[in-house]
Amino acid sequence: MKNSLKSSLTWKEGTALSISAVIGCGILILPASTAQKCGPVSIIAWLIASLLCFQIVFVLGKLCAKIPKAGGIASYVEKAFGHNYSAVTTWILMGSIPIGLPAVALSGAYYLGYVLPLSFSHLILISALMLFTSIYLNIRGINISSKISSIIVILIISIVIIISLVSMFHVDLNNFKPFTPYGIRPVFSIFSLIFFAFSGFEMICPLAEEFKNPQKDIHLSLIISACFVSFLYIALSFVTIGTNTYSDTNSFTFLSALISLSFGKASGYIIALLTVLITFCSIHSCVSGFSRVIYNAARSGIFPSTLSKIHEKYNTPINALLFLGGCFTIVLLFFAFVSPDLNLILKFPGSVFLFSYIIAMACGLKLFNKYSFSWILSLICFIVCFIFFILGGLVSLFPIVLGGVGFIYMRIKNKSI
Repeated sequence: MKNSLKSSLTWKEGTALSISAVIGCGILILPASTAQKCGPVSIIAWLIASLLCFQIVFVLGKLCAKIPKAGGIASYVEKAFGHNYSAVTTWILMGSIPIGLPAVALSGAYYLGYVLPLSFSHLILISALMLFTSIYLNIRGINISSKISSIIVILIISIVIIISLVSMFHVDLNNFKPFTPYGIRPVFSIFSLIFFAFSGFEMICPLAEEFKNPQKDIHLSLIISACFVSFLYIALSFVTIGTNTYSDTNSFTFLSALISLSFGKASGYIIALLTVLITFCSIHSCVSGFSRVIYNAARSGIFPSTLSKIHEKYNTPINALLFLGGCFTIVLLFFAFVSPDLNLILKFPGSVFLFSYIIAMACGLKLFNKYSFSWILSLICFIVCFIFFILGGLVSLFPIVLGGVGFIYMRIKNKSI
């Protein structure tokens, strides 16, 4: 049985995987949702997050090049602070993708519900279909994932640029007044949501072992993808506010409503269908990356070793992927019985992603040469992310609780050994 992952990715595939992992996570609902909560001032939050995003991506790229391991951030923690802290970090990360991806899948299904008269049960089934199709395709190999991502990324970029351009004709600058209708305080509360929109860059890091030249290609992939993602989010936020689309439509279907301003409702249906593909692409990339986190945790003794099994034919972490599918099943069943507010649900993995960036920046402070450019960026990002994390409210306790569970688990495990 083969016990290692196959190196086959280049910067082109890495860029496609990075963009697809990020863009689908928030573009479906968050530009309208943040505007609903804060008003026009929300665009400032998107600008600040974009600037911070470039700094975070730069540091992540340097860490990837320095430690090209399948564990991603958990591997950086192990190098910087030791095995036990890496284990706690892995437990914290378990509150991100396993919870966030079913919520993203359901948000994509809502768009299909904009076209067809579907019940909530149907939406759950569609979400499950997207998630488990991704699990199957990821079992078949990382090359399939990268090819699918490359095709749909071109589609994503084209759609959003067209939407932004045609919507500019309907922008009224008066819609930006008053600029702060609810004051400044709500802006701080939406940063966990916005960080969820920019989450996904870290999903390229666990794929480091599968790059032909990780020292060069991962960093390049992250920078290029950050440029595209920031531009698309800011452009879409601007036209959403300028057309006042967010105030008279459901945040789950604002993208369809936005393009319908120029091309009629039929075009809105087309966009609704395409966003399902966008959602699937995002799911696909995140499943690829996070399955490697689980695989690495099992390989290093944090999780049961059976989860580190590699498929003999496809060189993929098959048991880690199946375990992730089990997590998705539990979350979808919870959604089916509770019918939760997705905006609220997304805040929880959003807080985990933000906290994971804090952890990554702490690793940068430990591993980079003091006062080097990378070290200074790590310090800036650490401080800013920590401030936003504290201002996130009670939801910020979620990663702390997960870390506590991980700490207790490792204490019990170490004692048993």
